[in-house]
Amino acid sequence: MVMTQPSRPVHQPNCQWLPSGQLQVKWPVLQAGGVELARNIEMTLPAGELCQVRGSNGCGKSTFLKGLANALNQMAPGQALLLNTTMGFRGELTVLQQLALHASWLGSSDAPEPKLSLGSLDGVLEQLGLMDWRYEYVATLSSGQTARLGLGVLLLSPARVWLLDEPLNTLDHAGQQLLDGLIKRHLAQGGSVLMASHHPWPPMAGGSACVRVTWQFSGSCLQKSEEPSLFNPHLVSPVAWASRPARALGWARALGLSIQRDRWLLGSSLQTVAWSALFFWIVLSLCGFALHRTELQAARTLAWVSLLLAVLLTVKDWFAEDHRIGWLQLLLHASPGSLGAYWLGRCLLQLLQHVAVLLPVAGLLVVQFQFTGSQALQFLWAGASGVLAMVPLLGLLSLLVLLTRGGTALLLVLGLPLLLPVLVFGLEATQAASVGRSALAPLMVLWGLGSLGFLLGVPVARRLCVLVQE
Repeated sequence: MVMTQPSRPVHQPNCQWLPSGQLQVKWPVLQAGGVELARNIEMTLPAGELCQVRGSNGCGKSTFLKGLANALNQMAPGQALLLNTTMGFRGELTVLQQLALHASWLGSSDAPEPKLSLGSLDGVLEQLGLMDWRYEYVATLSSGQTARLGLGVLLLSPARVWLLDEPLNTLDHAGQQLLDGLIKRHLAQGGSVLMASHHPWPPMAGGSACVRVTWQFSGSCLQKSEEPSLFNPHLVSPVAWASRPARALGWARALGLSIQRDRWLLGSSLQTVAWSALFFWIVLSLCGFALHRTELQAARTLAWVSLLLAVLLTVKDWFAEDHRIGWLQLLLHASPGSLGAYWLGRCLLQLLQHVAVLLPVAGLLVVQFQFTGSQALQFLWAGASGVLAMVPLLGLLSLLVLLTRGGTALLLVLGLPLLLPVLVFGLEATQAASVGRSALAPLMVLWGLGSLGFLLGVPVARRLCVLVQE
């Protein structure tokens, strides 16, 4: 049976698995940032074999691997793993936490595959030489240790094709030997490896993984090199692919993993929210000096406007770091269906953070203007409901900021009019007690806006995450 990728634009690769187990790749035009790098790329990657891609800086090696990973995982999620320098690592997590997250998202259990003869994640760390650093933060690791942690992701991945982007750059001799052993094991089970590197493989003398052919980016094409092949047919498994298939994450499981990861990262994102709280506090303090008790309505309006701006100030950072380190790309490749759950988890974290940090600051207004008990309760309750209504919309704006690559100011200005309903109904709920009306109706509108935003935002966010990576 031949699996063929759906028709795509000419700047995207067309991949298919042939009955023989070979992966056939055809790419009419390889582009990056609108610049044409190569044309009419055609290559095959047999099962159980390693192919090298070599070329100068900027010739398109990394772009080629990323596009190939996107195409393969669109055919079937989890088929390809792109190993790069970041691998979605967050410096605020411990080594053990980071490895556990990758094991969960990639469809592995806490115990890696039986083929590794390891009983737990500690066994993986022992093999990587990182056992003594398992409780240290990823940010404290050297570049070589971080590269070894990336090899741990290879150990945990069920991917059929490994796409390695300059894996030798920061590995020492022992690390290169470890990578060589992992590649041998993967090829012997019928997997395939495509490696982009400036350095010829193998990097050391002695037994090494087989190399079938070297491809060279030259001019505007990708062509076979004249270098002799090191291919060893005895390493090829008679089975086309011997490893277990990737396990698709359920939506609830993906949401739980996202919330767990965000809980571990809670301290790292509080600084951004704290800056917005400082802005909110400064505005309210100036409001207290400039206004008097008789101008209570003006104070409420200014407080709500400053609340909207305080939350809006943090939007550009909600997903920026995860995009920079490649976490969004990893989720797209491993389990694209979980992107909506990831977005929902991140937005829920932002909701809790802003409510927990901004509402105590809003209490200053209650003290300054001597609100009655009912007025204070309605003001704080309306503020929390307003944040609930804003967060889904701002979560989508945050992804649009990544998609536009520099249009932050324009998008934030365009987003302000969309927040006017929150301002109107928030003010209505705040002043209801003063005019003898119930605040229930405007509060229900705010809750409805927030619930509808989360419900409709999940599929939209999933599509935006895909567009960001393409």
